[in-house]
Amino acid sequence: MLDGVLGARTCLLILGIAGSASCVQFDVFACAQDSDCVLNGLSGSCAATGYCGFPDPDCPVGFRYSEHAPGNLAGECVDAAGGSATEGSTGTGTGISSDPTVATLDTETESDTDTDAESTGGIDTCVDLDGDGAGVGPGCADEDCDDDNPATFDGCVYLGPDGDDANAGTRDAPWRTYGHAIAQLSAGSSLVVLDSRYAESEVGTPFADCEDGDANSGTAQMPIFVRAENDGQAVIDREGRAYGLGTDQCSHWRFRGFSIISIDNASDDTGAWRAPVALYGTQNVQVKHVFVHHTNRFFNEHAFVLGGATDVLIEDVELHDFFRSGFSIYNSDEVTCRRCYAHSHEVPDLDACPDRPDCADPDSQDLRGTTACPMCSAGSPDRGDNSFYVERSNGVLLENCVSEGSARGFQVTGGFGQDGESAGRNIRIVQSLSLGDDRGVVVGQNSENLAPVGLVIENFVVLNSTSTGLELREPDELVLRDVSVFGSGGIGVRVPDADASVCSGGECSATFERLLIEGAESDGFSLEVEPQSWSLTQSSISGAGDISFPSLDSDDPFDDEGNARNNLEGTATRVGSGDGECRIYVPSDSNMFDPFGDGNSVGANVVELMVDGTPSGMPLWSSEGAFPCIDDPAEPAQVPGEQCRDLAERVGFSGTCEAP
Repeated sequence: MLDGVLGARTCLLILGIAGSASCVQFDVFACAQDSDCVLNGLSGSCAATGYCGFPDPDCPVGFRYSEHAPGNLAGECVDAAGGSATEGSTGTGTGISSDPTVATLDTETESDTDTDAESTGGIDTCVDLDGDGAGVGPGCADEDCDDDNPATFDGCVYLGPDGDDANAGTRDAPWRTYGHAIAQLSAGSSLVVLDSRYAESEVGTPFADCEDGDANSGTAQMPIFVRAENDGQAVIDREGRAYGLGTDQCSHWRFRGFSIISIDNASDDTGAWRAPVALYGTQNVQVKHVFVHHTNRFFNEHAFVLGGATDVLIEDVELHDFFRSGFSIYNSDEVTCRRCYAHSHEVPDLDACPDRPDCADPDSQDLRGTTACPMCSAGSPDRGDNSFYVERSNGVLLENCVSEGSARGFQVTGGFGQDGESAGRNIRIVQSLSLGDDRGVVVGQNSENLAPVGLVIENFVVLNSTSTGLELREPDELVLRDVSVFGSGGIGVRVPDADASVCSGGECSATFERLLIEGAESDGFSLEVEPQSWSLTQSSISGAGDISFPSLDSDDPFDDEGNARNNLEGTATRVGSGDGECRIYVPSDSNMFDPFGDGNSVGANVVELMVDGTPSGMPLWSSEGAFPCIDDPAEPAQVPGEQCRDLAERVGFSGTCEAP
C-alpha cells in the first residue's frame, strides 16, 4: 500500500530553478520525546531508537519511520521494541505505543523545519510525500486529505455530525464544534468537514478570528485548509447571529465546498451586522466552491463582504436571495472574483420601518436588528441592492462573473483606500454578464466625492435591464470596449454627470469602442453632459432615439448633421435579444463580425475562461451551454428558471445560436 510513499522514496525529486533535477536528501532528525515528532501537522511517537515513527496501519505496531530517520530505518516499520521490523534492529527502550493519536497540529516545532521551503533552497514546489500531486505548498494541485493513505504527512483532521471535541480529530473520531477545530489548526493543517447539516447554535461556524487569538495564520508555503468533504454537502444552517465562514486578521487560509443557508432573525440586543461570508483585515485568503442562500434582513447584511483585505481569490462562488449586496468589496486590494454568480431573486426588504426617526435614519445603527426596528433602509426595497459592489479598493478583477435580478448588477465607486490615498484604481470587469438587473453597471463617486480612475469594462453584456444598461457618472479615464447592450428598458449607455472637479487631472475622460446597442426603449447612447475628453468609435448604436448629445462641436465624434463618425449604420444581424439571436457573442455570419477588417467584432464575446484577466483559450460554456456552476448543492431547492444551472436558457443558446 505504501510503496513509493516512505519505503522506496528517500528523497524528493524537485525541478530546480535552472531546469535541472536534483535529489534533495532529508536531514536525519533525532527525537527525545513524543512531542518532538510532528511533521506537517501529523503527530507521531519517538521510538526507542531515538527516531520518529508515524501512523501506518500496515505496520505490525501501526507506525513507520519517516524519511528523517537514518538510511537503515527510513521508511521501515517500527517493531514492538522500537527498532525496524524488517531490518531486525534491536532497541533498548520500552518500544512505541500502538495507539496512534492525531490531535496535535503544531507545525512550528523544530522537527518540521526539515520540510519547509528552506530545505529545498526556496524552490516554489509541493511537499508531496505520497506522490499523488497533492500535499502542502504553492506548487500542489490540491491539499492532501486521503483517507486511503493515513500515513501521509498532510495534517488532515476531521469534523463530523457525530463528533466529540474530546476525540482525536480523525475521520473515525472527528471533532464536533468549529470553535474547537479552528483553534487546533496551524500552518499546513487541513480540516475536512464531513457531509451533514450543522446548526450554528450547536456547533458554531467555520470563522477564524486571529485578532482575538482564537485561530492561527498559515504561511505562504503551508496555508491552512478548511473544506467540505464533498462540495456543497457540508451545510451550515446559519441563524443570522454569527459570521458563517471567513477570517478576521488571518493570513493564508483556504476555504472550499460549503453551503451556507441563513434565515431572518431579529436580535434583542443592539447589534452590528454579520454576513454569511466575511474576510476582514486578511491577506492571501481563498474561497472556492461556496454556495450562499439568503441573508438576515434584520441587519445591514451583505452575502459576501471584504473589508481591509488584500490578495484574495474568490472562485466559483454562488450567492442567492440577498437584499443588500451580494459581493461587497470594500477598502480591499488585489481581489479577484472569478466565475462568481449572484442572483438576488428580487428579495424585498422587510416591512417598512416604524415611524421612528432613529429607525428610519440610515446613519443610525444602534437600534437596528430588533423586531421593532429592522434594517429596512436599503437602497432598493423590492430586490437586492447590488450583485457586485466595489468601493475604496484597488486592483480588483471581476472575470466571468454573472449578475441577475438586482437593482445594480455591478457598481464601482472611488474613495480613500487602505493607504489613505485615493482608491478605485486598476479595476477591471471582463467577459461578464448582467441579466435582468434594473441597471447593469453603475459607476460614480462615493460619499467622499471620489470616482474610480481608469476603470476598464470589456467584453461585457447587459441583457434586458429594466432601466439603464450602463450609467456612468464622472467617468475618469474610463474605458468601455467590446460591450453589448440588448433590450434595455431605458437608455443603453448614459453619462449623466461629468464634474471635472471630481475627476483626476481636472478633466473627465472616456473611451467608448466597439459598442453594440440594440433595442433600447429610450436613447441608445446618451450624453447629458460631455466629458472633457472622450471618443466613440467603431460602434453600432440604435434605440428609440439612437444617440443624443449636448452639442455639435467639431471636436465631438459627430459631424455637423449629428452622424457618428467611423461608426456603423443599420441594424445588426444575428445578434440581439430576439428569438434565435445570439446574445453573448458575435457569430461569424453577423454583419457585426469584423466589419472594419481589423479582426475585431463590434460587441461583446463572453466565451472564454479567464485567468488573471487573460483569456485561457478554454471555453467558458460547456458544449450544452452550461455555465460552470456548483453541482447540486444539498440545500435549498432551486427555482427552475432562476438558477445558475439553467443560465443557458436565459442567455439565448438555441438551435440557431449554439453555445460557443
